[in-house]
Amino acid sequence: MRVAVVGAGMAGLSAAVDLLDAGAEVTLIEAAPTAGGKVQTEHVDGFTIEHGPDSFVSYRPAAAELARRFGLGEQIIQVTEPRVVYLRSADRMVPLPEGMGLVLPTRLGPFVRTRLFSWPQKLRAGLDLILPRYLGDDDVAIGEFLRHRLGQAVIERLADPLIGGIYGTSIEELSLDSVLPILRSHERNSRSLILASLKSGRTTGSGGSPFRTLRGGLADLVDAVTVHLRAQPGYRERFGVAAADCSTHDGASRLRLDTGEVIESDAVILATPAPVAAGLVAGELPGAAAALRTIPHASTAVVTLGYPADAFPSPPVGHGFLDAGSGSPSSGCTISSGKWVGRAPEGSVLIRSFLPERAHALQQRADAEVFAVIEQDVADTFGVRGEPCVRRIARWDDRMPKYVVGHKHRLNAIHAALSTRPQWQLAGASYRGVGLPDVVTSGKAAAAAVLDQFGR
Repeated sequence: MRVAVVGAGMAGLSAAVDLLDAGAEVTLIEAAPTAGGKVQTEHVDGFTIEHGPDSFVSYRPAAAELARRFGLGEQIIQVTEPRVVYLRSADRMVPLPEGMGLVLPTRLGPFVRTRLFSWPQKLRAGLDLILPRYLGDDDVAIGEFLRHRLGQAVIERLADPLIGGIYGTSIEELSLDSVLPILRSHERNSRSLILASLKSGRTTGSGGSPFRTLRGGLADLVDAVTVHLRAQPGYRERFGVAAADCSTHDGASRLRLDTGEVIESDAVILATPAPVAAGLVAGELPGAAAALRTIPHASTAVVTLGYPADAFPSPPVGHGFLDAGSGSPSSGCTISSGKWVGRAPEGSVLIRSFLPERAHALQQRADAEVFAVIEQDVADTFGVRGEPCVRRIARWDDRMPKYVVGHKHRLNAIHAALSTRPQWQLAGASYRGVGLPDVVTSGKAAAAAVLDQFGR
């Protein structure tokens, strides 16, 4: 059994591992010269810089399980304690209340005492305790739903910075059923979101932060998987070569590369962003290509700056902040050297600043201009004097999928349009989750579907 896997991000790598385990022959195709996709770690002058994601969550085990399989279990580390995250609103830095889940409190006391909201705003959020159920059968925007139940202040100061920061776009367009389906379950089962969240907090306990990473950076996982693949006799790779189109001929799949080379296989896994997959299948399945193009993708950027610690009037405290309408181009900032051990040399501070979709115009400017804007923002926020000793920018153009309202219907349409080619499977962040564990799971699911087609 021969399988071509297009895309060597974590979805494609995970699929390749499972396929080889099952005895398949695998050819991995990647347009970039190296594997990893958005998982890219750079080591420079003692700094460990993550150009894409910097962590994964422990309550979805796929990423941690993959790391343990390849000998990295001892390298999994937790965030440094105490975990303090601030919210920047206007000229104020206010710590997020302890026990906050994703926009909902799991402990009532800290939410009541927080300075993040005025008493009228807290009372408005408290209306959730008596409001009737709101949702019907149709999908809605997260913003619409939370505004009805909790009020505008929670939208502006918690939900949009937290959830919008993860997805790089506003919650006014993000799908409740595809991004936060737990909220629908909360309302259905408990009516009140707050009561459901408080109950969840009592059941699970605080448990500390769910975020984990690898001591040497997430690219260590990419490297470990790649080393394993290259040791397998049934594995081949084509890096630095883009796939051009996918077709079928006499029952076989034919993947044509932009070099003109044609790779024949029994099955194909397209572990690429949906727009790229659309281009590959357009010649043979134009309907599927059209359906794939309905999933919008945003552009984001990560700016990383390293400073000597004495550039700060006082050491920065906590893990960073989220921005809530301060007018900054950044949606937030992580103090990486405070969040994780070993991210900066002694006497240094490492900061990551995020440019969301709304800062697209800034993203397109020259590196020097972007650095100037973000360095000024960091100086205004932390009182930094002098210039950074390390500057890096990673631009992710059209790489952040937006799960807008109706996303599940789009997935159903894509599945139906591809139903005549069950030997072609999709994987990656465009479909059922953008986190590292979700992406790993999608690759494994695509491999399982292919294997099932051939009775493996």
